[in-house]
Amino acid sequence: MIKGHEYDASFCNARTIMSPNLVPDSNLNVPEIDEIIHTVDDIAEGGGEMAALATLMYGTDPIQNCLSIGSVKRHGSSSAQCTLENLRPTLQQFPTLWRTLVAASFGHDTTSNFLGPKGNKNALANYLNWRDNIFFSTARDTSLLQMLPCWFPKAVRRLIQLYIQGPIGWQSVSGLPAGETLLYRDFDFIMHNDEHTEINAVFWEETTQKHVQEELYDSSLEETKLGLEHHLHRGRALAAFNHILGVRAQKLKLEGQSGASSHGQRNVHSDVQALLAPLTESEEVVLSS
Repeated sequence: MIKGHEYDASFCNARTIMSPNLVPDSNLNVPEIDEIIHTVDDIAEGGGEMAALATLMYGTDPIQNCLSIGSVKRHGSSSAQCTLENLRPTLQQFPTLWRTLVAASFGHDTTSNFLGPKGNKNALANYLNWRDNIFFSTARDTSLLQMLPCWFPKAVRRLIQLYIQGPIGWQSVSGLPAGETLLYRDFDFIMHNDEHTEINAVFWEETTQKHVQEELYDSSLEETKLGLEHHLHRGRALAAFNHILGVRAQKLKLEGQSGASSHGQRNVHSDVQALLAPLTESEEVVLSS
């Protein structure tokens, strides 16, 4: 390991170890694998939570500055980015470490609460308990995720899991130690920059919906040429379809601008047919790669 490049070495090692799990297609070349496993968050999502955390320890920035909620900027300047949701499955086995990371990331003590008046706290706690119960059987011996057929695609499972877990990967209030309430668990830290924002049921569901939409379609990739390939590798069929339609619509728009003066108004029916036409040869090449 070259001094001063410890993080790069750790990231490359973790990516190499995790690539068989995240990239089942062994025919992909190194640049393509690098695009799929682009950040530490990708390593954590693939089940390498401890490897992701160990890699962040070698980063130039403090770990708390590398953590976020919801999503990361895949095409940002640094690969040292990770979401708390993807770290939680393993780190929740170490409550002290998990709560310390959450507290450090948001700059608040773990005993702080941001839920406003006591009545609002009780209302939110009751709502979260009710929300948790609807995804389990009456006897709590099985859950919706456990009942999903084995042939369900991973991408569909991921969407359902995101919706059940909520904004910060909350899995089940049934696992709380006796006497401990929701008011002092990690959902206290789902905050905007404005610490006076009230966290209620509406805010919880809106944030959850936003995360589901980000999983379906990451709008930050609109301006990149690698957007379609990324969507496909992540199992985002809807996002890939939307991307193709967007490219076709942009092409029609440019053709309409160039031909407006000579041909007059474009035919809407023909435009719709062009948008929904079968895949072109170039599109098939990308989709099959």
